[in-house]
Amino acid sequence: MQRMKAILVTRLLIGGWFAFMVAILVNTQVAFGESLRERIDRLSSASPSYLIASPAEEGLFLRRLSLDLRNVVPTDSELKSYLTDVDPEKRTKWIDRFLHDPLYYERMVTWLDLTLMERRPATNVDRQLWIQWLRAKVDEETPIDSLAKQIIGSEWWSKEARPQQRFFLDRDGDPHLATRDLGRIFLGRDLQCAQCHDHPLVTDYRQRDYQGLLAFFSSSSLVEVSYKDAENKDQKMKLYVEKAASDTPFESVFVKGKLHWAGPTLFDRLPKWEGYSFPPDRYKGPAADWVVGESPKIPADSRRQQLAPLLVDASFRPFAENWANRLWAMLMGEGIVQPLDMHHPDNPPDNPELLRILADGLIEVRFDMKAFLREVVLSQAYQRSNTLPWEQAPESLLTADTSPLQQEFDRLVNIEGQLSIEANAARDLWSKTIDEMNAEEAEHVRLRSELSKGDAALAEASKKRLEAVKVRDAATLKLNQAKQRLALLGEALSKLEEAAKLGPKEDAELTSAIKSTTAKRDSETPALAPLEAALAKTQTDLETANGVEAAAQKQVSDLANSVAMMREPIEKRYQEVLKTREAWRAIELKRQVNQSKVGFAKSILELRSALAERKNLEGSIVATEKKVAESMVQIDVAQKAANATQKQVADIDAELERLVAAQSSIEKERSKKEKAIAQLSAAKLQLSESLALVADQQSLNAAVVELDRSMELRRKELEAVSKELNESKTTFQGAERKRDEVAKQHQAKLDPLQSLAAAKAEAEVVLVAQRESLKSLSLKTEELAKAAMETSANQVAVARLRPLSPEQLCWSYLRVMGIFDQYVRTENKELDRNIPLPKEPAPSEDVLVERQRIAVRKAIEKLRGNADHFARLFAAGSGQSDSYFASVDQALYLANGGAVHSWSGPSGSNVTSRIISNKDPKLAAEDLYQTLLCRKPTPEEIQTMEAHWNVPDNQKAARAQEAVWALLSGVEFRFIQ
Repeated sequence: MQRMKAILVTRLLIGGWFAFMVAILVNTQVAFGESLRERIDRLSSASPSYLIASPAEEGLFLRRLSLDLRNVVPTDSELKSYLTDVDPEKRTKWIDRFLHDPLYYERMVTWLDLTLMERRPATNVDRQLWIQWLRAKVDEETPIDSLAKQIIGSEWWSKEARPQQRFFLDRDGDPHLATRDLGRIFLGRDLQCAQCHDHPLVTDYRQRDYQGLLAFFSSSSLVEVSYKDAENKDQKMKLYVEKAASDTPFESVFVKGKLHWAGPTLFDRLPKWEGYSFPPDRYKGPAADWVVGESPKIPADSRRQQLAPLLVDASFRPFAENWANRLWAMLMGEGIVQPLDMHHPDNPPDNPELLRILADGLIEVRFDMKAFLREVVLSQAYQRSNTLPWEQAPESLLTADTSPLQQEFDRLVNIEGQLSIEANAARDLWSKTIDEMNAEEAEHVRLRSELSKGDAALAEASKKRLEAVKVRDAATLKLNQAKQRLALLGEALSKLEEAAKLGPKEDAELTSAIKSTTAKRDSETPALAPLEAALAKTQTDLETANGVEAAAQKQVSDLANSVAMMREPIEKRYQEVLKTREAWRAIELKRQVNQSKVGFAKSILELRSALAERKNLEGSIVATEKKVAESMVQIDVAQKAANATQKQVADIDAELERLVAAQSSIEKERSKKEKAIAQLSAAKLQLSESLALVADQQSLNAAVVELDRSMELRRKELEAVSKELNESKTTFQGAERKRDEVAKQHQAKLDPLQSLAAAKAEAEVVLVAQRESLKSLSLKTEELAKAAMETSANQVAVARLRPLSPEQLCWSYLRVMGIFDQYVRTENKELDRNIPLPKEPAPSEDVLVERQRIAVRKAIEKLRGNADHFARLFAAGSGQSDSYFASVDQALYLANGGAVHSWSGPSGSNVTSRIISNKDPKLAAEDLYQTLLCRKPTPEEIQTMEAHWNVPDNQKAARAQEAVWALLSGVEFRFIQ
């Protein structure tokens, strides 16, 4: 015995030492290996440098961090303190500061509420009760796996567990909705379309997956019970009651009559094989002693409580991958798998290795959300800006060496065909194993169907046996009562006869009593035989019922044994299906990832090519514009020269016209002279003819002489005019020759001018075409740039531009305008009045933190109506995942609703009050933009503010409020950069 003890102790010591060493090795790997943030950054820095964004500006980083970890923008004092902090580790310091801020815990409460309940109305569980439960879990820093176990495995009969039961109760206890939402929210797989058949679009989502998950909830439903409240008043309550489960075969709506079986199971796991239990063993007993009337019973085996540990098992990757993806999306705007609830090979992770790293990281920190979030926000990947180098300087991409990327692209394209062949082959093999399993499953389904029928027959036989027992017991009671009555009559008769012997011989009364008792006994004695016969019959009937029940039990036992014997071959087939399915998934994922990488490389290479083409086209446009400009200069010079010759021609034409006019005038004068000479000649002739007839010839001769002298004078004048005319004609002919010569020169200058104009017109046509091409190319480049940005964001090389949630928008409005902090101060004062802190000893840091947390939560509860209103305006509908959208109602609310404009008014020392008192518009602009947008204003924004501020002092309050309201309502405030 001592030797056995020694051996046992030795084994325990060796086992303990081994376990201790394993723990050390594991912890050493985590402690001395790469941290999660280092693994993220090693992977995210694998992209070429021209595709990696620089760190975000300090102010924008703090704004992003505050919104992600606290749901609000930072205050002005926080921003100033951060910007003036010279500690090189200030980002780490502020990350830890925000992670211990009371608002961080409220942020996580809100995130869990929206993730788990998706804004569903609180119909069966008070929402505040649910929020209080979430707050307790977040305050305790409950890991997400433990939280899941508490929700899914919660005791439906316990009042204390009612808050976490809201997940099921406010889904109306619908087993299909529970199945869908548990798959979506906890595992990242939306199986809704696989309820009645295999998913038509997603190869990996099978009807068997849906039915296997449904089996955990198919026996649950809402049941209304009555109870007494604290005032002993009757109340009613709905419970999500679970009954003893049974498996129901299913069939595809496309293949009627071909039944399949799916025990309760999760993806990639063998179905839970449950042994048969006889009806009396299926329940533990009444569930709740507080229920008035009959309480629902607790099943001996709760499938819902069995599901919880299966779901969060560390070896079950879908749970860890889903929550790592969701937490990543909370910080990054999108998940590595997007949509978040569509994990499958046809929708591969943007970065499979990163998803693996994140899931491992979440498991390493034991599903501690705060520890996980801290690692992510400490990474360079999280802290990058949303601008890539080539966005601001496209030439950086043009000058970058993209040959490695081109080589990788060529390699990936070359293997794409082979991967498709392998994926198709793997899928065919998977389909073959499914067909083989279905063929073998047919007998299994038949046996289970027979077992269900046998179970129903056993229930009927048990019911009849119980009825026979009741009849037998009633007959036995009746016979026993008759026998007891006769025995009592016999005893009475014997006592009467003894009394008669002891008394007077003639006691008439006693004699009469003896006679009547004897008569009574004798009259009732014959009734025993029928009662005994009736009892014998009931006993026979009971024996028959017992036989029927025993036969039914034997049949059920035999069928259960037959079903149990099918376990090994069925599970073997399942394992083959799971093995071939996983093989298909692996190669299909590899193929899809290859395509994704091809798309990534292609988008970058196409963008580079488009940028180069655009640069060349822009160069060509510049050359064409230069050519057009040069043509215009040449045309201008030629036109001036042509204009000069044209002017010369015009001047000569004018001179010719003048000469023609002069010639005409001379000719007229000559004609007049000739006419005068003719007249003088006629007069002389007439005078000569009259000379012979006149006595005074001397006078006539004198007249003739005078006429001759006049004629000579006129002839000289005529000669002079003729000479002048001849000279004018000579001048005219010379001018005509000069005009012809100048006209030839002008024409010579017009010919190249036309050629230049034609060349210019042709260049202008080319320029128009080039500009149109540039316009189209610019649009193409923008599209390629968006695709490149998206792929870069998917590779975590650049931060996403993402919208604020409705809650972030509302709480940021209230925080940045000082309203929220004013409410917190009021709550702190109320606490100081109602629960004053002792002066001695000084309260601990934990006490102060807890009081601040209480004040923050009280302020949130008083202002929650505003957030709920924002949710109605800015959020998606109930039961849907939130997504960004813009609507007319939102615009009208911000413009005309009054709330945001009212919050923008001056109050205390908020930004509106400060800029009202600031006389310098530049300083006012800097305060405005720093406070609201966490960045400095641009010169154009300062100029706009100066113009806006140029009003009389009595108008500045309104102008200040208007400026604040404009920025709060603007696009930039609504996004995280």
